Amino acid sequence: MEYTHNLTRNPDFLLCAFPKVGSTWLKFILMHYMNFIFDLKTNVNFNTKFSIIPNAKESPDSVRGIKNFGYFNRKDVPFIVSDEDPYDKVSLEGNILWMTRGIYDIIVSQYFHNTRQWRWFDGSMKEMIRDPKWGVMRYVHYMNSWSKFMYEGDRNIYAFSYECLSEDPVKTMTTLIDWMKIPMNIDYLSESIRLSSFDNMLREEIRTGIPEHDYDKTDKDSRRVREGKIGGWKNYLDEDDVKYMKEILHDELNDYSKSIIKDCGLHY
Repeated sequence: MEYTHNLTRNPDFLLCAFPKVGSTWLKFILMHYMNFIFDLKTNVNFNTKFSIIPNAKESPDSVRGIKNFGYFNRKDVPFIVSDEDPYDKVSLEGNILWMTRGIYDIIVSQYFHNTRQWRWFDGSMKEMIRDPKWGVMRYVHYMNSWSKFMYEGDRNIYAFSYECLSEDPVKTMTTLIDWMKIPMNIDYLSESIRLSSFDNMLREEIRTGIPEHDYDKTDKDSRRVREGKIGGWKNYLDEDDVKYMKEILHDELNDYSKSIIKDCGLHY
């Protein structure tokens, strides 16, 4: 489906991330911080998030789409749009925040997202990993789409990983905020990180749910805020799964993609 936007203002930033890399946490930190630093006077939760960081690819009448950005007339408030598409399908302009995560944690999180929250896939985790549309090849296509552009393109890009954010959220966010040229206030940042803790986001999801999502919030594996652990994949993937994924990644990722994974401090 093609989406056209008659915008009175172009995005300042595109937050580009493959599905289930953990970008919800990043968005909540940014939203809380922007609420403080720009005095937005809003309650940050899963219902209001799309007025601060809307999605690029939503139908025109969706409450999660670009038209619901609440600050078109405030030039001081960065216009950040979230986009999960491969590079060749990204149509909007803007500097790029590009987030990634270890592939094994991604694939496990995607399985529960695709089977419990959206119910797009009906099968086992082993079947999804090997499925050409939903499995590891989807990640390969995404990475190969972005990687050459990231090394040779002319747009301003800040690339980082969920693991980096988890290891030192203050340092990572300080660097990110400086790159975005947003005023820095360490007290606001510390409070934004606290408000965006796993437990706080979980309480908000259980309380409000996510707009236009019909799912069982009492089921841990159905929730957007599901586990938030690095290395949690070890409880779900067996030796054969990992071997299969390693072989696919080794054979199908291009050299640019392999370099990006390494540069972000990750491996497969």
